[in-house]
Amino acid sequence: MSLLPERSDENQTISTPSGEIISIRAYKEIHDQIVKSPQKINKQSFNNLLLDLNSIKNIYIKFVQLSHQDNYHNVINDTKITLVRVGDETQSFLSFEEFEENAISQDNATTQIIIDYAFCIRNSFTGETRRYEINLTFNSKLGIALELSRSNKVPKNFHNNILKMIPTVEFTMKYSDYLTTVAFVKAFEEWVNTCESSDGIWDKIILKAQGISHYFSLFSKIILIVLLLIWFNKSLLLSLKIESLVVLMSYFLNFSGYVIIMFLMAHLFGKKLENLVDSYRSISYIDFNAIDKKIIKNAQPDRFKKIVGHTLMLVANIFASIVASCIFVKYIQ
Repeated sequence: MSLLPERSDENQTISTPSGEIISIRAYKEIHDQIVKSPQKINKQSFNNLLLDLNSIKNIYIKFVQLSHQDNYHNVINDTKITLVRVGDETQSFLSFEEFEENAISQDNATTQIIIDYAFCIRNSFTGETRRYEINLTFNSKLGIALELSRSNKVPKNFHNNILKMIPTVEFTMKYSDYLTTVAFVKAFEEWVNTCESSDGIWDKIILKAQGISHYFSLFSKIILIVLLLIWFNKSLLLSLKIESLVVLMSYFLNFSGYVIIMFLMAHLFGKKLENLVDSYRSISYIDFNAIDKKIIKNAQPDRFKKIVGHTLMLVANIFASIVASCIFVKYIQ
């Protein structure tokens, strides 16, 4: 059953249950404002941003300034800031000033800072009021990595994949007028582009390699097969002296065993190379308190140790393959 009157004359007036007289046009506008769903826009940045209190404050102040527009009166604005630390410790603040003064804790590393900013603006000429809701979520991947390392819920081999899927910053805005929203989207994109980033040339190369790292094992097997065929046709085939079926079977069994061993080593080599590339973790953090500074300071050495460890294992794997090849070649000849 519709709440609207059946008559469509917008100049017609109706009486509300409380006795107020309003026009059908005003009634329809109120009805539309209540039942219609606001539009929403979402932007994410996976850049490895190096965030601190000042950079977060800059984007917040910019959004507050944009909410005070020409020919519009900001009638309501509401701020809520949630600070999340390792161990699911949270704090909430109802103003940025309160957040600046009281949020710095020395107990646990920061994982997230969430800013919810809502405002209503009224057109100075028409009296029309529109509401907008903004959500800004800043993620510290170093803090989240620390949270994952302390939890037994997620296997360690999934940690890097989870961190890759988490945006550094996420911007969401609910709106009723897209033209007003454009300025906020541009401000967010400009802020992301001007923030300090740890994405150097090496990081970009590794990031692209991580996208195809699951093919490394296959590539290593293909390369091995090609090398074996070349070696067999150019060197081994000419030196073979097949005197009987028994000799042929002996050669076949030995060569098959060699191929299987090298095939498994190629698979292992590809997996080690995949682990080496995937273990590389770009630095992205929120520098907010003393614990944050500590994990940031330790991040680079820890990353270097992991890379060195995987590299040594990769070198050992290559050395074992070379030794196995030399032994077989000497034996077969």
